[in-house]
Amino acid sequence: ENVWYRIRRHIPKSNDELWIVLLPGFQFLGLTIGARATGILQVAEWYVLDEFLKRYPPETPDERIVLVGIDEPYIQEIGQYPISDQHLTNILVTIQSYQPQVIGLDLYRDLAIPPGTSSLTRLLENSENILGIEKVFDPPIPAPSALPKSHVGIADATLDSDGNQRRIFLGTQTHDGFRFSLPLLMAQQYLQSENIALDRGDRDPFAMRYGSAELPRIHEDFGGYVNLSNNFS
Repeated sequence: ENVWYRIRRHIPKSNDELWIVLLPGFQFLGLTIGARATGILQVAEWYVLDEFLKRYPPETPDERIVLVGIDEPYIQEIGQYPISDQHLTNILVTIQSYQPQVIGLDLYRDLAIPPGTSSLTRLLENSENILGIEKVFDPPIPAPSALPKSHVGIADATLDSDGNQRRIFLGTQTHDGFRFSLPLLMAQQYLQSENIALDRGDRDPFAMRYGSAELPRIHEDFGGYVNLSNNFS
């Protein structure tokens, strides 16, 4: 027997037989769609997504990006945490000596930590490539006063209902106008040197786009999310 003949033998020859074959499949499909619409499967989908990302082959590090962390060995070396303004100034001056296009200071610094406060203030005021952060949702945390607003990005984040963070805010409307996130400001400043500017999306006019790369917005039923609500607390 060839393959096609064996398949034809299993094809129902009447409508009744056809429904007997199709009905369980439709029932299962309906139950799956209904369960997903109620959000029952949401946490399971998140878990599967997390597991896939953990098993994703590691990407080759981009040599254009360098992460400088204030880790435990450095804290033990200087014997102070939070580190003083003078220590922070020394770190930034060392990084500046390599002439980076942009430095993202992902560190809350709304309060002075002497000594070295005046040195840090002068450095932030006179550096065009240093960007800082602030928190705009409750409770707000202001950025260093020495940084102009154009050099400050938001660092707010929201958690999913299982306590994990999977989303970031690229921007939000505030009482000071629309504010971008620190990663977006850094990308914007770097890409300006490549003559790539931030623009509106082609598929979604309210989305953001760099060149041909459009950043889709996350809606309430985006991907594995069902009736998504943002929690800014």
